Amino acid sequence: MEPCLENIFQKYLITDLNSRSYAKNLTKLITFFISKERFLEARFYLDQLEKTHSGNIISIRLGYKLAIAIFDHKRVIYYDKLLFSKRKDDFELEWYRLQYYYSVNNISQIINSAKFLLLKHNLKREYMESILQVTWNIKNYELSVMVHKYAMKQRLQLTSQMDKLIRSIVIERLRDSLAKYKNV
Repeated sequence: MEPCLENIFQKYLITDLNSRSYAKNLTKLITFFISKERFLEARFYLDQLEKTHSGNIISIRLGYKLAIAIFDHKRVIYYDKLLFSKRKDDFELEWYRLQYYYSVNNISQIINSAKFLLLKHNLKREYMESILQVTWNIKNYELSVMVHKYAMKQRLQLTSQMDKLIRSIVIERLRDSLAKYKNV
C-alpha cells in the first residue's frame, strides 16, 4: 500500500529538528515528491535536509537523483563530486552517471558506463534494470551485444521482448553491413 502525502508530511511536521527521526522523515518526504515528479517541492525539502545533514550519503543520493530528473547539470557535477568522495562502491557512482548520460542522450558515455557496470558479477537488480531500460530505449548495437554477453555469462534469462529487441538490432546491423559491402 502506497503511503499518502498527508501521512508523510504530518510525520515530518511533528518531528523536532533535533530528533533522530527528523532526517528520516524528511528523506521519506523528498523521496515521495521525487517519485511523484513533484521536483520543485523535492528541491525545497532537499535544501532543508542539506542545511541540517550536509554530506549525508542519503541526501547526496537524493540530490543526484533530483539533479538528473530536472536536468540540472551543475548540480549533477556537484553531487557527482560528493558521491565520489563518499563512495563505498564505484558501481553506484557509475550507475548514477549512466542515468545522467541517458537523460542527456550521450550514447558514447552510456556505453562506457554500461561497460564498466557489466564488468561486475552479480550486479544489483536496480543496476541491471537500468541497463536493460537504456538498452531498450536507445537500441544501440554495441550496448545490446554487451548486455547479451553479460546475460549469457551470468546465466540470466532475458524476457522474450528483450531477446527479440536484441535480435532485431543485430539483424539490422547485419543488414546494414551487407548493404554497405554490396554497394562497394
